Amino acid sequence: MVFIKQKAVFQSKFTHLLFVLVILVLVSPLIGDLKAKFPFTSLLFLASIIWALGVLALSKKIFISCVIIAGLAFLLDLAFGLGVIARFQDPSLLITALVYTIFLIMAIVLLVKKLLDTKEVTTDTISGGICIYCLLGFLWALFYYTITYFDKDAFYYQATKSQADFFYFSFNTLTTLGYGDITPLNKWARILANLEAVIGQMYVAIFIAGLVSLYIVAKIKREQKI
Repeated sequence: MVFIKQKAVFQSKFTHLLFVLVILVLVSPLIGDLKAKFPFTSLLFLASIIWALGVLALSKKIFISCVIIAGLAFLLDLAFGLGVIARFQDPSLLITALVYTIFLIMAIVLLVKKLLDTKEVTTDTISGGICIYCLLGFLWALFYYTITYFDKDAFYYQATKSQADFFYFSFNTLTTLGYGDITPLNKWARILANLEAVIGQMYVAIFIAGLVSLYIVAKIKREQKI
């Protein structure tokens, strides 16, 4: 019975992660308004990715490296929440953003490698592809924050600036929605915005579409055998 449960969890690892990421995407506009001292969203985000990576049969060194980087990112967030580090102390915030960036890049690379090595495409595999898409949105939000750290006028805002704006602009750009209420002015911000839009479209058109096609083909073959 325990083995069956463990197998079910393994088979739906990406689906569980996708559920958490979608929730975080939906609540990201509220992140900047949260005043909680304990970083619940960061803990949920990091723990979910670590859990998904934990069932990918990674080498022990790689997995431990991911856990250490995730732990460091969480501790920095916790330090901000408890007031150990001033919340608006730019160097510390930049270090936190860089740690999160390293962690996300590692997670994305490992997830992509796992999906490319997958012999049988299932609905959970497709969920994994969508997870990577969401992680790209979070990663680019960190890129935009880093640019703003060096250039406060890198973006034009029609409303008051907040931390959530980076997530909002990133996912708008990733999906090529582009409301226009936030506009990149810095040349590096424009380059990254263009790159994110191109990657977002090509990723869905090539990678996700490819996974769906393989899933349909596999499903047809299974039905023919029956």
